[in-house]
Amino acid sequence: MGTRTRACGRGAISQRLLLLCLICLCLFVEVSASKSRKIVVTAEREKERDKAGFEALRQLHKQMDDDQSGSIDRKESLGFLKEDMNIAEADRLKRREKAFHHNDESITVDDLWESWFESEERNWSVDQAVDWLTNAVQLPQYVEAFQKNAVDGQTMPRLALQNSSFMLNVLGIKNSVHRQKIQVKAMDVVLFGYRDGNSRAKDVALALLLIGLVTVLVIFKVHKSRSKQELEQLSSKMHELKSLEDNFQGMQEKFEEERKKRQEMTEKLADGSENNEEVEYVEASQ
Repeated sequence: MGTRTRACGRGAISQRLLLLCLICLCLFVEVSASKSRKIVVTAEREKERDKAGFEALRQLHKQMDDDQSGSIDRKESLGFLKEDMNIAEADRLKRREKAFHHNDESITVDDLWESWFESEERNWSVDQAVDWLTNAVQLPQYVEAFQKNAVDGQTMPRLALQNSSFMLNVLGIKNSVHRQKIQVKAMDVVLFGYRDGNSRAKDVALALLLIGLVTVLVIFKVHKSRSKQELEQLSSKMHELKSLEDNFQGMQEKFEEERKKRQEMTEKLADGSENNEEVEYVEASQ
């Protein structure tokens, strides 16, 4: 009887352990599935989630669309850049026009919203927005207002509106000059993207470095070419000197041979003269 009781107890424990393992396995699968499941938010769906941002962007589009045709052409965007943003430099105009239009001749509200939805600036955190306010706009006195109201990248379109009630009533920015400065800078970010001063400095430094490198390479190439030319000239002169040395040595050998020949002839002539004198002396003695 005791053996049966113990067996039943062990069986119950085993069943509980098995059930617990199954529950843990189910929970693990559910957690893994929830982690792997990604929610894709489209630009169309984001219109409903960020109604204030979309409405602000629609107002910006309307401001740029002079003929109210529903789309902004290149003539209208250039006119907006020159008149509303006071940009006159050809390089800046060309850069912003390219950033705004890309390869499209006309921009609708949906085009503008999709471009802003996919931009890096829209995903700015509060800290990044504060950094922009401090360094690009140079109005650090409103950092606390930005932080208190959680101003981030999605808030930029509301800052970009002219006579923004958001800046006045929510952020409490009373100075109209400061509001206008923030509005113009925010509009530049929303419509054309943001390039910070550090990025420009890096671009300038990189360009200067590239120019320096090219200059060094050109100087090195010129120096190498000149050295090669001088080496060739030196080699040519060495060959000339060697040729002169060979000619001089040849002439010297010929001169030595001629001297030896003359010496031999002189000795022969001297021997012949002595023989004649001996003959004459013998004849005279007889």
